Amino acid sequence: MKIQELLQELETKEAYKEFKGKYPISYLSAGFFILSQNEIEGDKVQLDFFVPSENKMASFEYPFASYKLHEDEIKEAVEIKDLDFKIDLTEIKEVTEKVLGQEFTKIIAILQNKMWNVTALAGIAIKRMKINAYTEEIAEAGDLALNDVMRFSKK
Repeated sequence: MKIQELLQELETKEAYKEFKGKYPISYLSAGFFILSQNEIEGDKVQLDFFVPSENKMASFEYPFASYKLHEDEIKEAVEIKDLDFKIDLTEIKEVTEKVLGQEFTKIIAILQNKMWNVTALAGIAIKRMKINAYTEEIAEAGDLALNDVMRFSKK
């Protein structure tokens, strides 16, 4: 599904109407998606809105029955105004596998600040890329070491 279609579906939900009534100047600023080949786990779709009056983010997770206003304070966020992406959610898996050169069992994709930040998993292999959603320009791509994502502490 395309992000514009997800947003249109969200706008029909009571939770969104309640949210917009309470926070009328909020705006779409990010999307968080987990695409999984595991049928039991399934996919995760989340649209995030910046609430300037609260300096916080609010998230709607599919099927958009409710929203969560996060506690962390955010100073600013970039609004996603143009939903005409060259790489939309429907293409992200195919583009990721083409750019990174293999198939993946799970793709974690974050859309923010005009960029897709993608982490792709295949067994213990972890790859990452950043790609402009509007221009298809690849900002970076490559392997991600396990110690890049894990923190070790001495006791």
